[in-house]
Amino acid sequence: MISTALIGVSGFARIHLQELLEASRRGRLRIAAATVINPEEEPEKCALLREHGARLFNDYEAMLDAAADDIDLVAIPTGIHLHAPMTIRSLRAGCHVLVEKPAAAILEDLEAMRTAARETGRLAAVAFQHIYAEAAQTIKRLILDGSIGRLERIGLIGFWPRTDRYWRRNGWAGRLRLDDGTPVYDAPFHNAFAHFLNLTAFFAGPTFGRSAIPTVAAARAWRVRPIESCDTVTAVGRFGDAGPRFDLHLSHACRKHRSPELALEGTGGRIVWDTGGSGAEITDAAGTRVLDVPLLSRQAMWDAVVDRIQGGDTLVCDLDIAGAQLVFAHRLFDALKTHTWADPESHNHEGDRLLVIPGVEAAFEAAYRSGTLADL
Repeated sequence: MISTALIGVSGFARIHLQELLEASRRGRLRIAAATVINPEEEPEKCALLREHGARLFNDYEAMLDAAADDIDLVAIPTGIHLHAPMTIRSLRAGCHVLVEKPAAAILEDLEAMRTAARETGRLAAVAFQHIYAEAAQTIKRLILDGSIGRLERIGLIGFWPRTDRYWRRNGWAGRLRLDDGTPVYDAPFHNAFAHFLNLTAFFAGPTFGRSAIPTVAAARAWRVRPIESCDTVTAVGRFGDAGPRFDLHLSHACRKHRSPELALEGTGGRIVWDTGGSGAEITDAAGTRVLDVPLLSRQAMWDAVVDRIQGGDTLVCDLDIAGAQLVFAHRLFDALKTHTWADPESHNHEGDRLLVIPGVEAAFEAAYRSGTLADL
């Protein structure tokens, strides 16, 4: 059985903890160790981990030094700027890794992670969970099989309102670099919506296990609060000289919640995937139907990673697939000129302050329908 260690239990790491506990109950893995830097704030989680036989440490390097021989897989659900050093240290200790998305903050870190994975022969998987979903893999096969003809356009839209609480949740939200110069590059397309940027590149890829990297033709971004990065972005471009066009329209400075949706248009049909759960509608020569397969399963992600470690050939989101998202994101960063919205609307959203760009939803919906760059 795969022995697993977890770095962190608070913030988003609580999701990894819940998933590890579920996978343990299903007999897919056992929890061997965990790093908890704030045990006094998480006594219940610490007790639960000890009940499952996990050794607890207050430093991840101390955990690796003491317990690496008993760890097959390290889960790293930490801040973006910590992904690379923790992944490399875990790989060098002889462990496989499942690191949260995005893979890293900058391309240099990605290359260092690739080098460590190659030299150690260990797996470095990335928790872009949608890649592991049966729906995403079925859609990719439909594209490659020519079900909708030659893929011509991939459109992406999503609205996820984010209040003051979101931007205050840690010391790096909305930052490009920390005070000491450490790169973070937090942005909607490189954090919350990174999953869907990753899917866009995956669907454009020439083979089942590969993604593609686009050229960004134009991009606009805005922010409604004093952050270094942006909270709203629209962009257009193309994957290669003859590949599909892309357009994306994403915002946290909005009142409306709209689960990310992908429109994949081909010469012989289209697929529209509402990732929020209403399904993927396929229109091709056979007519119109709804894709009846699971749309999202993070347990499928854990199962795929465990299967690969045990010698299987299940698709995982490796550093090549996730790396395409990172290059995509940095090409967006390079193309962006971010504007501060001078007079945002202020609303109460779930008991917290939400700052909104007036009319962003209508403008982005119109651009998504036409496949063009939005203007505000």
